[in-house]
Amino acid sequence: MDSNTERRLPLWDTPTHMVFVELCLNEARLGNKPGSHFNKAGYDNLINNMKEQTGKTLNHKQIKIDWESMKRDWRLFDRLMRLESGIGWDPVNKSIVASSEWWDEKIKVDKDYDKFRGKNLEMYQTHYVALFRDYVTVGDIS
Repeated sequence: MDSNTERRLPLWDTPTHMVFVELCLNEARLGNKPGSHFNKAGYDNLINNMKEQTGKTLNHKQIKIDWESMKRDWRLFDRLMRLESGIGWDPVNKSIVASSEWWDEKIKVDKDYDKFRGKNLEMYQTHYVALFRDYVTVGDIS
C-alpha cells in the first residue's frame, strides 16, 4: 500500500484506512460532502460506519485529522503530477518515474516528497482524485 497509510498510527492501519477511504467515497456520492469537507450527516455516518465495519470507535476530531492528512498528501501528489517537469508515470507499477537526482532535489525542498518515491500511488489516482480534485487548491506549497 502507499506510504501515506504506512505512517499512520495503529488506529489507522492499512485495512482501517481503506475502509475509511471507501466510506468517504460513499458519503461523497450520497451528497454529504458538498464542498471540501463533510456535512454533519457525513461525519455522523463516517463515525457510525467505521464502528460497524472496523469495530473502532472514532470521534469527529479523529476523522477530521485523518481527512486533513489525506488532503495534504493529495495536494503534494497532485502538485508533483501536474506542475513538475522531469517526471513521468509508470502505468504498470503505478509510480512516478524520475531520476535519483530529481528525487534528491525535491526531497531537499520538502522531505514529504519522499513518501512518493518508488511507491505504488494507485490510491491517489483511483480514490483521492474523486475526493479532492475539484475541492483542493494545489497552489505553491513549498
